Amino acid sequence: FFETVVYQEAANITILDLGAGNGNDSIFLLNKGYSVYAVDFQDESITRIRSKIREDTKQNIKLIKSSFQNIEWQTLPKFDVIIAINSISFINEDDFNDLWSKIINQLKPNGVLITRLFGSNLSWPNMENMTLLDKSQVTKLTNGLEVIQNNEEFYEENGLTQHAYNLILKKNLK
Repeated sequence: FFETVVYQEAANITILDLGAGNGNDSIFLLNKGYSVYAVDFQDESITRIRSKIREDTKQNIKLIKSSFQNIEWQTLPKFDVIIAINSISFINEDDFNDLWSKIINQLKPNGVLITRLFGSNLSWPNMENMTLLDKSQVTKLTNGLEVIQNNEEFYEENGLTQHAYNLILKKNLK
């Protein structure tokens, strides 16, 4: 998948995985030769990811325990790819808008953002302090970026409405 979006050798690509969770994406990419920064706020997630790192790849991953709101962006490099799948919607709208700006700023020119954002028709329990977006809000977020993919999902599962936007966005040269 990444080879279709990113047109460089893996060794030259630096990826930020926001909300790394169980680490499957980070470890997969690490084992493919990418340099990975994995961010998660839970100790268990960082420990789980650390346990999956192979000895021959450990120099190419940096684990960061932090909430999205407390990431020290100034200490990080610019990234070729930023991944945020089912993660950045779990903060309030003010923090989300600030985080979105920081994410876009942290992308290199021609960098790619791969994200899944929750839609406004989502019906889960305990949704307070989440950012749920409608189509016009998603369109506004993509202003100034090249939209490679914008796929809206809407379906029922286990009596709950699932609603999300799968986005692949490219920051054009500036």
